[in-house]
Amino acid sequence: MLNFYNSGSIQTKTIWPEVSSSLALLPLGKIELLMIQDYDKSETIVPATLINVPTSVYPRIVFQVLTVDLPAYGGLYTVKIREYIEGSQEWGNYNTIWSDANGEWSAVGKLDLTQIDEDRATVQGLDVVTFTQYIGPDDTGAYITYHN
Repeated sequence: MLNFYNSGSIQTKTIWPEVSSSLALLPLGKIELLMIQDYDKSETIVPATLINVPTSVYPRIVFQVLTVDLPAYGGLYTVKIREYIEGSQEWGNYNTIWSDANGEWSAVGKLDLTQIDEDRATVQGLDVVTFTQYIGPDDTGAYITYHN
């Protein structure tokens, strides 16, 4: 379980991935977190910076994320940790039907996007609990509202 807080500027986390990282170690390799909110299924992609060198013997990944990139709303999340190479497509490596291809060849994108781990996370967000007072004697309640 990963715990994130909407305070401070940088957060350092560590995981032992289900699949050993291979692309993130390359010069153009990167990792990212796809955070899916359990309540409304909204998605946030959080870029991460790898700060160690995992090996096949010791595949633990230590990474940092900027707090400003985290979802602003607190709650439970499913986190998919993915690695990729940043670059542009080449003819020999492009595996898409011609009629489905829609993009510029010169555009830089995420190549070989691979999920290396799936985990649970909590985000301590900026949500504010609101209390609403009703007329009736038994109708006071607290509600947490979620974005959508």
